[in-house]
Amino acid sequence: KQAIAAAAAALVNDGDFIFINSGSTCLYVCEALKAKKNLTVVTNSVQILTCLIGCASITTFFLGGKVDTDMQITTGDDAAEQLSRYVADKVFLGMDGVDAAMGATTYNHTEEAIMRQMLQQAKEKILIADHSKIGRVTFARIAALTEFDTLITNRTEENAVELAKIRAMGMEVICTE
Repeated sequence: KQAIAAAAAALVNDGDFIFINSGSTCLYVCEALKAKKNLTVVTNSVQILTCLIGCASITTFFLGGKVDTDMQITTGDDAAEQLSRYVADKVFLGMDGVDAAMGATTYNHTEEAIMRQMLQQAKEKILIADHSKIGRVTFARIAALTEFDTLITNRTEENAVELAKIRAMGMEVICTE
């Protein structure tokens, strides 16, 4: 996950405005972003907020809304309304499932509306998922893979065929070691 995070951070320019959702891979991305200058990050994740608090080079906006204490995120109309005011240069979305046919999916249906909105309001759309998520389909479908520009993952023999299908769809796939 650290290699995925480093590859994600390499796509970020100083001064970028970024959306990022919740999850362990997203948390690693935020750690890697601390080396950047003058970033603005918008998130609904308590863990991402906590990671970035005190980082002088990153301005963080936390979406207010209904708190899901199990997932440590905010959701609902209040979060969506606040998010509607922003446009990001890049969005990094972590997912529980990435499948060529079914797209990007998550177990957490309560966050799906916020993830879809982040995707719609970002110029560059980047999907981040470790190898265990490739070829997996989970509960709630967020988007077709054609709605993303880039997938960052780590390649294994087990996911090589699925990654080839995803590349054939026209998506850029960055594989880390």
